[in-house]
Amino acid sequence: DTTFPSEQLSFRNSASPSRTYDVLRQSLAESQKRCETLNAELLDAHEANGELMGSMGAVKEANKRLLNQIQEQMEEIQRLTQDRIANEEQAECDERRHALELEQLAQDASRRVQLAKEDHEEELHRERQSFADKLMGLTDRLSIVQADCKAAQQAMNDVARDA
Repeated sequence: DTTFPSEQLSFRNSASPSRTYDVLRQSLAESQKRCETLNAELLDAHEANGELMGSMGAVKEANKRLLNQIQEQMEEIQRLTQDRIANEEQAECDERRHALELEQLAQDASRRVQLAKEDHEEELHRERQSFADKLMGLTDRLSIVQADCKAAQQAMNDVARDA
């Protein structure tokens, strides 16, 4: 029934008081029923709202934890990136140092080889000079011995002729 009690009352002005009472009682009952329904719906909405607020609080806490984890992971990534950069710089520095050391070792080895070569050439020159001096000495002694042999031969020839 879409008519309101006031409309029913004005429409039925001529009705009896008991009829008016029944209409008012029925209207009151319907209003109370509507109030109870609305009150139940309001309680349900309030309960659902409480659940949603609890869920939203839990979601906020989960988001807060996730944000903290993201921040920690970002810091860890930044630290690892800095460590990697430092390691790469150290590796480059080590590589340059090793290259310099290798170059120095090569130069030192070359210098040692050159010094050894010079020492051996000098030793060879001394040995040759020593052999040349000995050869000259032997040649001189051989000349003396040859001269002595000729003189001895001459003397023997002279003695053999005189005898």
